Amino acid sequence: MIAHFAGWGPMATWNWDWDGDAWKFATPFVLALLWWKGLDVSGVSGRRATAKEQARLAERQRERVQNLGRSAGGGENRRPPGGSR
Repeated sequence: MIAHFAGWGPMATWNWDWDGDAWKFATPFVLALLWWKGLDVSGVSGRRATAKEQARLAERQRERVQNLGRSAGGGENRRPPGGSR
């Protein structure tokens, strides 16, 4: 569209009639809309968002455990039983 309004290249001569060249302007937008709608319907977007959120939460949990002075794996940094606090 920028090329059309700026007068660059062959797009400068395209017209806005549907039986002319308007479909050439609309095609990329329609294809992008169909692509995004297809991803939403198939659930790909939701799965990606869920995976990203779960990874973020796992990282926050790991950081909280580290900040408490414990390892995420279990008992390496634990105090011995009966030790003073």
